[in-house]
Amino acid sequence: MAPTTIFTLPTSTLPPGVFTSQSFVMPSGFAVITIAFTVSQPDIADPTKSMTYEMDRQDPNNSTNWLFDNGFTWIGNTINSRTGLPDSPIIGVDIGPLAGQTCRIVLNLPTGLNTAILVTGQ
Repeated sequence: MAPTTIFTLPTSTLPPGVFTSQSFVMPSGFAVITIAFTVSQPDIADPTKSMTYEMDRQDPNNSTNWLFDNGFTWIGNTINSRTGLPDSPIIGVDIGPLAGQTCRIVLNLPTGLNTAILVTGQ
């Protein structure tokens, strides 16, 4: 089965600070979701660039509250051991409690970052 697009953010220059995506509903029926970033040049090779990513789901008992589900920190110039080149971050997670829930992506950016985001389910 081909991956299904759930959320996209076209390539954008995000300013320093906290970026919060539009909310989106995570469909049921997927086993795994993948969150892939495409960090543009020259940011991908710049060790002063970084981001802390998290995916939250809306608390079903309190719509103003968001619950952490998964996350990571990426630093520019992270080298892919297979290619020897800087690599954009990607994470795959079990859909688990995200199925059917309203979700959002939150990025903490110490400096501006030029990136795209693609969330897919399979």
